[in-house]
Amino acid sequence: MRTRYFITVLLVFGMSSAALAQTNGAAFGIFGGASWWKANGDLTNTPGATFGFEIDYVGRAALSSNTELGAKIGLAIGFASASHQLTNYTEQYTNQDYYPENLDYTITADTYKQWQKQWQLMVPVMLSLKTHGVVLNVGAKMMCLLTQNRQLDVTNAHINVYYPDYDVPTIDYLATGRLQGFKDHQSGTGNMPKLSVLLAGEIGYEWTLSNSSHIGLVAYVDYSVWNNYSNTPAGHRLIDVAPIMNKEYPVPDIKVNYLTDTYADKVNYLSVGVRFYYLLSSKSTKQKHSSYPCHCLIN
Repeated sequence: MRTRYFITVLLVFGMSSAALAQTNGAAFGIFGGASWWKANGDLTNTPGATFGFEIDYVGRAALSSNTELGAKIGLAIGFASASHQLTNYTEQYTNQDYYPENLDYTITADTYKQWQKQWQLMVPVMLSLKTHGVVLNVGAKMMCLLTQNRQLDVTNAHINVYYPDYDVPTIDYLATGRLQGFKDHQSGTGNMPKLSVLLAGEIGYEWTLSNSSHIGLVAYVDYSVWNNYSNTPAGHRLIDVAPIMNKEYPVPDIKVNYLTDTYADKVNYLSVGVRFYYLLSSKSTKQKHSSYPCHCLIN
């Protein structure tokens, strides 16, 4: 309630000023910075690059001769990337063949690295404050992924198999499991959430070039507070060797799974960077009307 009263007082004070300016116009900007998909599951989250173009409507009413308060509503299209990684990885499990005999598998790799690349559409809806040239925008953004793809790189992977009943070890053997060419690279469609709501903030400075044109530079941060990501982690089988059941061709099928599909049930988008914009506005000035006493000559 106190905050509401404070804003009301500011508005009343601004309306009673001698000269009130109001900014209404379009801002055309470019942005760039770093982006992450913060995933759980003990993955290392590494930033990538983000850049794009943004157009906004900016409407601010004056609270005083140096302070304006209003809104910024816009549309942004951009590119973003990020990666996830595991290093010095080992996983173990037991399979069977068609006899059946037990086979103890040990999978090792130096690194698993998954890259995510996407084109996205964002709709910012933000409260905009400008005072003495300093600009502060806070609010939310709706983010929708237009396209996304990913790739997985596995470095120095090996499949070690041990027959406990016969005390026989094998390594990268075709009949027990061998990655074709170590299958160190694969790509496909990404699985990041297609719809997210971001908490967004910007702070910077806006310079006046003329009554109708301005340029600004702001630092921004966006963080996902909700998204429609849904995943039930499959477990620890990044390289999943199937049981050997085909007697005519006793070679197991092998599937190399993506890191986020295997480990993460939560992901959140994070981006930080800078945005440079040109604001073309119509600025109206409301003059205070004064009354003057009438001096009459009485003869």
